[in-house]
Amino acid sequence: MDCVFCSIVNGTRKAYPLYDDDHHMAFLDRYPLSWGHTLIIPKTHYTTLPDMDAESIGSLFSLVSVIAPAVLKSTDTTAFNVAQNNGSAAKQLVPHVHVHIIPRHPDRPIQWNSRLVISDEKFCKLADKIRRLL
Repeated sequence: MDCVFCSIVNGTRKAYPLYDDDHHMAFLDRYPLSWGHTLIIPKTHYTTLPDMDAESIGSLFSLVSVIAPAVLKSTDTTAFNVAQNNGSAAKQLVPHVHVHIIPRHPDRPIQWNSRLVISDEKFCKLADKIRRLL
């Protein structure tokens, strides 16, 4: 079975890209926990963090400070969670290392077992707004 995130990296699966460099991509989560939920991935396939070397892990996580401010400004909030799951028992749904940036609003609690369904048009508008801020 093909990796969903590798398919996004190679351009065969649709995504809402926000950031792209030689080693990483960031895009909106297709089934977000909150409006603006963003994923940052290494372009190289690693299943879990222990598969990566320390420098690659540091490089991946350093992008949180680059991408989160644009996500927060675009979603009109100042709070967010950073999450990273390793293995199915830890609820890692896609077996490719990824870091979540999950915007939080005080008046909109997250239902951790429920995902939002958002139109393509709304995703495209938000992605454009975030890219302009990066």
